[in-house]
Amino acid sequence: MNDAHITATLHSLYWRAGGRKHASTVNMLRRIVDDGSHLHRQKAFPADFEAVVLALLADGSAGWDEELPLDLLELACEAGFPEVAARLLKSGLALSSESAALCMATAIGSGQAALLDALLDAGVSPHAADDAGIPVFSHAIAAGNGAIIERLMAAGAGPDQQGHALAAAAISGDAGLLRLCLAPGASQQALDEAFALAAAAAQPDAMAMLLEAGACAGPALRQAQQGGDEDRTLLIRSLLFAQGRYDQLLSPEEISAAALALQPPAAVDKTP
Repeated sequence: MNDAHITATLHSLYWRAGGRKHASTVNMLRRIVDDGSHLHRQKAFPADFEAVVLALLADGSAGWDEELPLDLLELACEAGFPEVAARLLKSGLALSSESAALCMATAIGSGQAALLDALLDAGVSPHAADDAGIPVFSHAIAAGNGAIIERLMAAGAGPDQQGHALAAAAISGDAGLLRLCLAPGASQQALDEAFALAAAAAQPDAMAMLLEAGACAGPALRQAQQGGDEDRTLLIRSLLFAQGRYDQLLSPEEISAAALALQPPAAVDKTP
């Protein structure tokens, strides 16, 4: 690929990214990468953009700031440039655990299974978690991409004990994903939180599965009542009634008041 074509391709994208002043090849690439997400959403990258970047990498990265390769890798994971990602990873690019997880989550979110393979082949852990502590497997569950989920499971990943993956499956309402995340077992807290999220997302089938798995509807019901959410309250109460879970239909306070009302008059404390 000749230099004129590389320059013309970069200049066109540089202009679309808001660049107006004359800039070197590196500075044009820097501007393009910084605006990469927007350019990707606008479908601005030409078919040969990956070949252009590969040509630049082949010429060496002299003059690049230390953040540019990392940012370019993130863009490759988002926009789907597997060869660029593989070249960067093979070049000895030092990835921090946070950067590795971010690239993994980006590839998962954009459905780039080939890029996920490149990251795994480069030694990125399938157990990585983003800066919020959410494992990349949970991102895959949220994305609902079966091929990516299978790849991560083949690499040793699975639902986490904290319940992030279970929560994502509950929100999605996907029965298959929910069964997958329930299979290893879940804590009571994780079950209850997943049920509350399924209720907030109006996923009655997921709510029913979680109740069968041992979730308690009480916290979600109280949350809905305290928030004045009548639709959610009705949804939870209707499901409990349909499943015959009458013990969860009333709050502890309502149960105590009912028990007191059923006591014979002599049993009621008449102390003035």
